[in-house]
Amino acid sequence: QDLSQDALPPEKMQQLLHELELQNEELRRTQHELECSRARYFSLYDLAPIGYLTLNEEGLILEANLTIATQLGMPRGALLKQPLTRFILPGDQDIYYLQRKQCLESDAPQAWEMRMMSVDGYTFWAYLQATPQQNGEHWITLNNITKRKQAEEALAQKRQQLEDINRSLETRISAAVVEMHTKDDMLIQQGRLAAMGEMISNIAHQWRQPLNNLGLIVQDLRLSYELGEMTVEEMDQSVAKAMGVILYMSSTIDDFRNFFSYEKEPRGFTVNQVVSRALNFVSPALKCSGISVELDEQPDISALGNPNEYLQALLNILNNAKDVLIECKTDDPLISIRIFRDNDRSIVTIRDNGGGIKEDILPKIFDPYFTTKGLGNGTGIGLYMSKAIIEKNMAGRLSAYNAGGGAEFRIEI
Repeated sequence: QDLSQDALPPEKMQQLLHELELQNEELRRTQHELECSRARYFSLYDLAPIGYLTLNEEGLILEANLTIATQLGMPRGALLKQPLTRFILPGDQDIYYLQRKQCLESDAPQAWEMRMMSVDGYTFWAYLQATPQQNGEHWITLNNITKRKQAEEALAQKRQQLEDINRSLETRISAAVVEMHTKDDMLIQQGRLAAMGEMISNIAHQWRQPLNNLGLIVQDLRLSYELGEMTVEEMDQSVAKAMGVILYMSSTIDDFRNFFSYEKEPRGFTVNQVVSRALNFVSPALKCSGISVELDEQPDISALGNPNEYLQALLNILNNAKDVLIECKTDDPLISIRIFRDNDRSIVTIRDNGGGIKEDILPKIFDPYFTTKGLGNGTGIGLYMSKAIIEKNMAGRLSAYNAGGGAEFRIEI
């Protein structure tokens, strides 16, 4: 009677059975999803491109995925309970112990690189990241970085090769620069010797007329003495004339001596004065060749540098113009010189009317040993040395071009 009283009505019983069936269905569905999720997790874990493993406090492998098993050359099951140190090269064991100790003490993730070896002897570089867990275990990811290391080593070798090449190039360049400077010094020395030859020629022109005058004075003195026509006043006049000629020749000696004295330190000088000195040197030779000179100058044009080197550059250009005019046999040969200032630069232009320079050789006229004169008539050094003096020694510019029926050289300082 009691049981009949406690029994559920059929309708209630049916409802409970239905609810139980729904719960079972939900449980089965959840279980299926869990199994699927677990399968996906293990697929991702096992087939990941990097190795995963778990170490216990003693450093033994508790879990490992298929990737790391493949890298170490052992079945996954055989890896379990194996010490990771078995697969670390002896030379890198200290690295592993140090990093693992730091991971334990700091309770913070650590990352490092070391060399490992599979059971079949294959050695590879590995990049490991260890994350400590509260239970004393370590989760470790392992990535094979052998190709990266090989690339780094190859890059380092290439870099070393480049450094070796650079050092070799620096040595060769330094040697080439020294050789070039030596050649430049030799060229300049040859140019100076050539300039000395020009100076000797100029001395001959400068002294020929005064020596002739001095000879006439001496002859006149002797003749007047023999004829008994020499008075004291005439004697004094003749002596004064002779002394004047001697003093003139002495002054030219000073000019020539100063020409060959070189100052190391640059100083300010007046361009007009240096041009005047240059014309004094070459004017006798120009007159002998029937060459006229026109000078158009602004007063007191100044520049900074070595005035004697500047003079030598001018003389090279003037002598070159003289030789061209003589060779071309130009009617009414003329050298025109202008001295002026353009902004903050002093300008000297020297132009002849000798027909100009052929366009195909114009770019070569400043090259060493280049000359258009016949064999034995030119060294090809003068214009090269002039350009070196103006541009290298005085930070100026020397250029040449054709203008006004001839060649014009422009010196800017």
